[in-house]
Amino acid sequence: MNAFATRRASVSEPIGPTIDSAQALWAIRELETLVDQLGADSPVAMVFRHARQELVSLMNAEEPSIVLGPFRVAA
Repeated sequence: MNAFATRRASVSEPIGPTIDSAQALWAIRELETLVDQLGADSPVAMVFRHARQELVSLMNAEEPSIVLGPFRVAA
């Protein structure tokens, strides 16, 4: 008997929603525009800046056209 648990090939983990790089770039530009309109001191602008940083971190510089993910949104 194998002491290690094996994973059945037919069972897979759910895949979260994904976004591609074009969608991420669009969202980054929109967030920048909103931050500019709100002003640097706005608490909402701080949240938008953080969201923008998260999107930038998902971007793959080596292959910018690949699908990014999983993209999780938590409140």
